[in-house]
Amino acid sequence: MKQLSVFLVIAVVAYSSFAQHLVPGRPGGGGGHDTNPFAHAEAVRRMAQNVLEQIEMRSGQLDQRQLMQMSELLRQIDQVMTNGSSQPIVEPIAPVRLNTVSGMMESLSFNFSYLDLNELNSQCLDFLELRRPGAVDDISLNVNSRPTIRLRNGPSYWRGSQICDQIIHNVR
Repeated sequence: MKQLSVFLVIAVVAYSSFAQHLVPGRPGGGGGHDTNPFAHAEAVRRMAQNVLEQIEMRSGQLDQRQLMQMSELLRQIDQVMTNGSSQPIVEPIAPVRLNTVSGMMESLSFNFSYLDLNELNSQCLDFLELRRPGAVDDISLNVNSRPTIRLRNGPSYWRGSQICDQIIHNVR
């Protein structure tokens, strides 16, 4: 009984320790070295299954008080694993997919990485403010590594935000 209790206590402490490193927003959280928290969660599930099997094998050797202690320790493990809810404490991390657009406007090359079109517009306007291309009638775009798109304004020129409007219109 004592070995089983020690094993359960170690399991609770070990899970608590690494769970704090996996959950963003918790003190010390989000800074773990492993990028796959689900592998840790699966390891803990296997460990919990092992604990349950050990208890079942030895349940005939335990008296009522010892079974109650084991039940309390398992409840604590469950509480640590689920943080008191029905959801696991290890929160899934959605992959962030950045879009990219690169190319040339006249003789100036550009490269923007963005999550949404507002961010792309902001980066484009910042680029124009910094590089000041003036009048542009020739733009080539490469969006997310797809084939190059060529834009040509034959009768006139694009200026300022019109340049960004052309880029945004063609990345959709």
